[in-house]
Amino acid sequence: MKWTKKGHQFDEIGNNFIQKEIVIYGAGIVGKELFEKISFLNSVSAFVDRNEYLQEEGFFGLPVISVEKLAKWNKNSHIVIIAITGYNGMMVHSQLMHMVYIF
Repeated sequence: MKWTKKGHQFDEIGNNFIQKEIVIYGAGIVGKELFEKISFLNSVSAFVDRNEYLQEEGFFGLPVISVEKLAKWNKNSHIVIIAITGYNGMMVHSQLMHMVYIF
């Protein structure tokens, strides 16, 4: 394979992340692990979870919002990372597609 943009192969993908906040969908074990791994970016602004207790209390000092609230946000201002595994993760993926998120 010959590189056409040596050292800049992922610039186009990286441009999608400029000036966007990260929202983690799932405030469980996987969401916690993901947050701990990317917290150095200082870009995570919220979690999405159906757990009403977490919505009231927050998670890692960040707000936890409902799916309904996420649906009202400007989709161009953030990137949603699904932190749910298995069948439930596939259901969330489908739900976000119906909300017109791009993958």
